[in-house]
Amino acid sequence: MAKNNTTQRPTRTLTDIEIAVGAADVAVAYRKGYTPGDADPKSVIVSEVSARQIPTLAERAVDEPALVEYYAGQTEGWADHITHQTYLEILSIGDQLNQNFIAGYLERTAEKNERLLATAERNLAAMSRMRELNLQVADDIEQQKPSDAPAPESPSSAQASAQAKS
Repeated sequence: MAKNNTTQRPTRTLTDIEIAVGAADVAVAYRKGYTPGDADPKSVIVSEVSARQIPTLAERAVDEPALVEYYAGQTEGWADHITHQTYLEILSIGDQLNQNFIAGYLERTAEKNERLLATAERNLAAMSRMRELNLQVADDIEQQKPSDAPAPESPSSAQASAQAKS
């Protein structure tokens, strides 16, 4: 059985200009039965995302229609009205423009987090060792205190003691 062509992504490859500019114009076709309003675009520009947009993009990655809407700069629900071909083209172009950058960003972030974790682990070990040393010093100080022998009497208490005996 032949695969339905809407289950595969279009093979459109970005042009050199689109790659250089970091954006591509996609003509929008709407589903049969949907009448586009004045606010519905005839085309959308799919662009590279900035590094600050990656966390937002990552949130939408698990919700593909939301990702398509994000790539196209459209509001929630817009993807429900476009054809499969338009949907897949927007998704394909958005991924082509952004996947390598996002992968590099995530790799760099993971490396930084690993270095921070290693530093935190070293600091934690050092703090644990410092605590042990502090407890050891406190024990040494406690051991150096005089025993519970009576304290020497002060001269005035010695005189009072002598008067009491007489």
